[in-house]
Amino acid sequence: MTATNTPTIRQLLAGRILTNIGDSLIYMSVLWYFNTRYQSALFVTAVFVITSGVDALSFLLGPILDRVRVKRVLVGATASQIILALVLVSGMALRLNGGFLGVFLLVFLLLSTVSSALIYPTEDKLLPLLANGADLLHVNGLFQMSYQVLDLMLNGAVLGLLSFLSVQQTLLLAVPVFGVALLVFKLLRLRPAGSPTTVEEPYGRSLRVGWQTLARHPFMLKVLIPFATLNLFYGAADAALPRFARVYLSGQAWGYGALLTGISVGGLVGALLVQKLTLTGNQLMTFAGGCLILGGGCRLLLTVSRQGVVAVFLISMSALFVSMMNINFIAYVQSAFPAAVLGRISTINESLISAMIPIGSVLGGVMVTHWAVIWPQLIYGGATVLNGLYFLAVIRRTTFV
Repeated sequence: MTATNTPTIRQLLAGRILTNIGDSLIYMSVLWYFNTRYQSALFVTAVFVITSGVDALSFLLGPILDRVRVKRVLVGATASQIILALVLVSGMALRLNGGFLGVFLLVFLLLSTVSSALIYPTEDKLLPLLANGADLLHVNGLFQMSYQVLDLMLNGAVLGLLSFLSVQQTLLLAVPVFGVALLVFKLLRLRPAGSPTTVEEPYGRSLRVGWQTLARHPFMLKVLIPFATLNLFYGAADAALPRFARVYLSGQAWGYGALLTGISVGGLVGALLVQKLTLTGNQLMTFAGGCLILGGGCRLLLTVSRQGVVAVFLISMSALFVSMMNINFIAYVQSAFPAAVLGRISTINESLISAMIPIGSVLGGVMVTHWAVIWPQLIYGGATVLNGLYFLAVIRRTTFV
């Protein structure tokens, strides 16, 4: 840990780990319930549409995060997760009609996802207030690694739990996990700088300032456009992954869990490697383009072997290269904008990048219903390679600040 990792940073990281565990318990339990109970690609697709759809609209939360006391947001959102988990368990215990129960679960998954959408960017907004200078990138890298990689590791672990526990029992585990997270956030001691300013802009103007700040940056929009396009095909591949696991690995939970664990391990290794690099300007774009080409190429190699250990390895390597690019980009964003607008910038970026995922999720559900389940993975791989070539041929020529 660096010298700037104060007890508050450690405490905040502990809260993030706990909320990640709780989110995974809820998300994977509901997803696996639909995948096994209804065996319907449409219900599974609805889960992906909900989670990615909230991300696509998260820019609406930006002005709130930049004006409300961050501790209050963390405590309130975490408390709501406890209530939602209890409601989900109670609803399943009532043994409601199958279709009605499905809609019930989707509604409460939506509310849980909104709560998560408040927690994570709030934590990110705090980091520039808790770390200074060059150490900020290192601390950001650690937090982003937990955000993008730990949740995937937990998803695989939760699927392992679902092989032994019922969905209701697994959901119930989320209650004490969020309870401890709530205690951690309530005990946070933040400097006065962590509080909002006394001058409040109207919501609409505050939202416009965020978009205008982003638009004035010569780097961001030229990167976000290809990222958003690529996420259309990522959404299709991600939504099709449970069916891919059932066909080529196993119909049991461990098959899908093995793929998620492979993705998480690849992402973890990529996150560790990228922290050793210092890239700026055209170097950053060359690195991003190369990672995209290698990551997409690994997915395309599934045409050669799509079963067992080889499939898990290829998808893991794909995640490694994409993770390296993603974490470097996020660390750049958090160091390039002042804390006063970082909540808006972070949520706008998330919205732009995620906006195509719900459409891609629907596309993935249609593909696995009418086509071979390998096609979403191959199309995503091809699109990733093309985006890498676009970075090298076009984006790399941009003049950066």
